[in-house]
Amino acid sequence: MRNSLLLTTIFLGLACSPLAAAQQRETDATRLPLRYASPDNFPRWSASLAVVTKSWVKTADLGTITPSDTSGDLKAQLASALDALDKQLAARGARRNAIIRLNVRFVGEKLEDTRLIGDALAAYFAVRNNSMAGTVGGIDYPVRSTVGVESLEPAGAKVALQVRLVEDGDSLTRELVNPELRGRAATAPGTVLFGGVSAQQKDFTIEGYDNFEHEVTGAVKNLAKVLANASSGIGQVKTLTVYYAPHGKAEITDEVVRRNLLAALKTAGAKTVPKIEVQAVGSACTPQFQVILDGEAIAPATLAIAN
Repeated sequence: MRNSLLLTTIFLGLACSPLAAAQQRETDATRLPLRYASPDNFPRWSASLAVVTKSWVKTADLGTITPSDTSGDLKAQLASALDALDKQLAARGARRNAIIRLNVRFVGEKLEDTRLIGDALAAYFAVRNNSMAGTVGGIDYPVRSTVGVESLEPAGAKVALQVRLVEDGDSLTRELVNPELRGRAATAPGTVLFGGVSAQQKDFTIEGYDNFEHEVTGAVKNLAKVLANASSGIGQVKTLTVYYAPHGKAEITDEVVRRNLLAALKTAGAKTVPKIEVQAVGSACTPQFQVILDGEAIAPATLAIAN
């Protein structure tokens, strides 16, 4: 049975205690071959809107991480899943600062659930953020999309994490002494990951609110600003996932969303069409957003990241 998706927002706060071992690992600041790029005046809570990596940087997807906790309590299961994530990081010799994307799927119908998730992740990443303040390649929150679903596997799971991380977090140091890596960084394009991009403005209003076509346009306009801040552009988008909430309006379908999205991309200056995935969200508990954008773009080599 296809999951019915629920669009969610992300809220900043503190909720769960990070592991002492992870705290110790994070105190050793590392120069990273990446740059977080969220426009200063964009609301984003405990997530970044984009991150840029250099062309030679290797990344890894950890697959789906689910909790061992079987209590049925979202908070307890999220803590359990984060503990499992820490164990995977430790097995790789990695730290939390290596995580650049953390997508969350959860079973729930309340906006309070999204606050709980945002609080827990703000606490989880607080250690790395505080320890990296003021360093070259300093850390920010990973890019994140938080999506509600009807059910998860295994049965009884309330939350699942999908994580991408940078392999060899100390690799920027190698670039500084390696002419080949410096040359590749200067001549090959980098990658921009983006997520959680909506039509919300700096004053927390939503462009095109209650008018789906206009909100799609507003979200794409904001995406263009996010990508510009990441040294990329709307024409550089490779893959684009759009989560949308029809709010019970039968006329808003996947095809309508795709058509509106393509028109908005063209208006924003896109010359080519990226690979697009459209996912409808549930109507049991929709937030103020009707549209959230997530995906990947190219960062031109000469603009990717300065050493």
